Amino acid sequence: MKGYIGFYTSRPFWAGTRPKFNEISQEKFTDIMSQEVFIFKNDDYEIKICKDGLFLFRLEAIARDLDQARRSEKPLDFEIEVGYWSKYLHYLNTIYLLFELSILKKIGISYFEISEITNKDAFSIQFNNEKFDGCSISDLSIISYYQQGRFLHYYKLYEGLNTDQSILMDQRIAGRLLELTQDAFDSFVDDFTKIYNDFKSVEILSDFTKALSEYKIANYSVSFVLSWFIIESYLNDKWRTLLRSKNFEPTPGIKRINSERMKYLQDRDFHISVIQNLLELFDVLELPKCKKIDKLRKIRNKLVHGDENSCHAQDCSEAFKIITDFILEHTNISLQLNTSRSIRGL
Repeated sequence: MKGYIGFYTSRPFWAGTRPKFNEISQEKFTDIMSQEVFIFKNDDYEIKICKDGLFLFRLEAIARDLDQARRSEKPLDFEIEVGYWSKYLHYLNTIYLLFELSILKKIGISYFEISEITNKDAFSIQFNNEKFDGCSISDLSIISYYQQGRFLHYYKLYEGLNTDQSILMDQRIAGRLLELTQDAFDSFVDDFTKIYNDFKSVEILSDFTKALSEYKIANYSVSFVLSWFIIESYLNDKWRTLLRSKNFEPTPGIKRINSERMKYLQDRDFHISVIQNLLELFDVLELPKCKKIDKLRKIRNKLVHGDENSCHAQDCSEAFKIITDFILEHTNISLQLNTSRSIRGL
């Protein structure tokens, strides 16, 4: 048995070329839709992309723990299982973000409407000797619609049309407008390889996906607060790094910053505004960026105190720019964002 966590993107695509359904027997339909077209793996993880756009992801460390639990026939502790799901979801959201950015860079189109992947969208899927053995159904999500699209009996037959014609009219087939080649996936896997073993970076990219998702539905205040958490996290990391760099021994045997002083310098008396200004004075943060962050911090304070009208789309965009600069600096990943918004007319 081998288990994966799967997800579909918000808009479907073909991995590789579109199947020629008029040349496929009905018995082979599920096999073609389920074909694993692109596979990337190392000792730590495995990513597979199937013909119908399904992403399969497996973290070997978690998989080993789950396999051991199954062999022992002891039920897995609920909180441990929740923790595993949380970790997987962080990775899935990171993969989704990097994949969308890869399409923007390689093809130059904003095809996907990225949204946060939750445990209602992701699902477990098992294989036995490389053959499909079962999966959970994401029945609280549109994802179940794509899951069912692998099986002919879930397609509606239209009056006057045969099965092949009816399939071609279905949105799950007709709506797949994009055929993606290997290089589109190579690009996002290259970026993913840079950060997959740095879980802090994975968490940040995952949180960034959530911030971007909220922005796209015009929920600017939530998007901005999520973005500020990321900015503040980077500032705190820079502050800790600066403190460590100053912690030498001016006198043999006496550290410049002992544990008590270190605790004081990271205490809540050192507000982020103080840290931000100290980072600028020590030339860790450029003055123009410091001023921009200070402006964002004031907007964040207004939001915290209930002034939801203080945040606008442009403020979110400014926060995104600061974050992408930090991410490039920390991970060497350049993020070209799709900041179009998904609002329908009333």
